[in-house]
Amino acid sequence: MSFINRSVSPIPTSVTFLFDTTDNGAVKARFNWVTSDMTIHTSVLNYAKKDGFNGTFTETMIGESTPIDQRDLYETFTGQYKNEVELTPIISHKAETGILEPDIEYVYSVGDGGINVTDIVNPPSFRTPAANVNEFSFLWLTDAQGSGKDVETVYRKYEQYTGRAVETAFNNHPDLSFILSTGDNVDFAFDTKEWDAYYNALQPYLYNTPYYSATGNHEYEGNPRITGSWDSIDPYMITAKGRINVPKNGPAYQGAGTNGLEPIVTGAIKQRLDGNTYYFEYGDAIFFVLDYSDNTSNIDETGDQGFSFSSDKAINDQLYWMKSVLKTNKKKWRFVAMHQGPYLGRFAQPTYWQTVTEAFDECGIDVVLSGHDHLYLRAKLMYNNQVTTIPGTGTTYITGGTAGYEFGTLYGQYNNVAETYTEKYTDWVVSSYHVIDVNESGISMTAKGIKMLPIDGITEQQEDHEDEFKEDESGYRSLDVSSEVVLTNTSRKKNLSSWKYPNSPVEKP
Repeated sequence: MSFINRSVSPIPTSVTFLFDTTDNGAVKARFNWVTSDMTIHTSVLNYAKKDGFNGTFTETMIGESTPIDQRDLYETFTGQYKNEVELTPIISHKAETGILEPDIEYVYSVGDGGINVTDIVNPPSFRTPAANVNEFSFLWLTDAQGSGKDVETVYRKYEQYTGRAVETAFNNHPDLSFILSTGDNVDFAFDTKEWDAYYNALQPYLYNTPYYSATGNHEYEGNPRITGSWDSIDPYMITAKGRINVPKNGPAYQGAGTNGLEPIVTGAIKQRLDGNTYYFEYGDAIFFVLDYSDNTSNIDETGDQGFSFSSDKAINDQLYWMKSVLKTNKKKWRFVAMHQGPYLGRFAQPTYWQTVTEAFDECGIDVVLSGHDHLYLRAKLMYNNQVTTIPGTGTTYITGGTAGYEFGTLYGQYNNVAETYTEKYTDWVVSSYHVIDVNESGISMTAKGIKMLPIDGITEQQEDHEDEFKEDESGYRSLDVSSEVVLTNTSRKKNLSSWKYPNSPVEKP
């Protein structure tokens, strides 16, 4: 079977880190890496200030490890192409630094603390944010989503498309502060080679750049071609969560009770949201990473399976949590990153989308970043599901172009209202990236991608005819009306003064 094709390794791969801000504004770094040698259970993070580093790390932190092994599930797969996936088990390792000083470069190494570690001769490094960051830029990606029947094919696709997008973005914008993905990083979340290929394509930048990510429907669902149905074999997305070490400040940890400091979720919802729903701060901005796609409403807090198509509780709990954080948060700019947006170009609007947009209006969200459609769309400024032209009174919703190669999606294909809110769209693009600039006066964005053009004899775009198109030889082009567009120059006001923290839920036995 395909999950035994690759040799195991004790050396850390898929190394990521991100910054986590404490209640008093201090910064820590949270690391994640994986090993495919299932005997490596020790997780050690060594680090030191780069200035004066002589080969000896001054700080050592012991982390934790979690085996992730889904090989037994292979016997339940009934899809025709089940032999194309690889269920190689891994161990997920997590560790975090102590409090770090602002605007300092640190070197680090992760591994087992012995010989199975990342480079200690020329160790990678990162710089912490300054105490007062007035302006910054970040890279936003979405829907890298690659697959293939063998390891070589998958690695090549991720390198050719997503790797090219990231490399081009950093070449043109060398001072990017972090990378943010809005999910569907892989096609089949149970396929180890896809996760390995995705992180391998980004790894040259992940060693030095904080990385944050949402989860999408492809991190959750099965596939009829492989597993036999769309039903999830990993409903709590353990495989996705094993590749990143997010802040422990989401609904599983706060949002209810006195001042919102007690968990707002229990049971299956807590299992679902713990490890993929969180917030982080950078400069004068706060970012909420939500678990939102149509399958989010499949979770309730009771049954063993945790599915209830009629429930929007998992969505509402996230929105209450977001309100609890923003009630006292003073950051000027407010972002949301989630996989499936309420104003899409191809698909119909998702379940409970109005519940979400109403909460965003109440919270004064400035910009919402999402994916799912595999095409680029910037909506008009929206308030109360209506277009507004007054700066600071609405939210800018953006659907990102795919960072991968699955481009054959048509604007308006399953959505007959998209034109009522669309400001600009570009479909049939690959290797897309988006650089967002944030400063005191506003938020602007540069969106680039490579357009797919018809080969001779093909006159129109048709779904499932992707092989009859080729990349535009002129390369990257702007996906919006100009090379840089202003998303907002006026921050929104919150309307949470009378909002009350919900009571803490009772954990059911």
